[in-house]
Amino acid sequence: MAFTEAFHCDVCGKPKGEEVEDWWLAWTETISPVPGEPEQPVMRLTRWHSFLAHSAEVRHLCTATCVYTLMGRWMLAES
Repeated sequence: MAFTEAFHCDVCGKPKGEEVEDWWLAWTETISPVPGEPEQPVMRLTRWHSFLAHSAEVRHLCTATCVYTLMGRWMLAES
């Protein structure tokens, strides 16, 4: 029995195809720029990487438009 893996854009729902596409991965984490100060949330963005794509915290994004949309939503939620 063959295993089929399917990814979809977390913003628009577009399925990721087999062909080469400019897909992106994004996730949030916290940093403490100064020891003792409160942590700050940051968003990380990188090009598609099959290993990273399997992480539960990672968001899959199909285009720059969807990256901008996710970033805007994140910024509004953090303010």
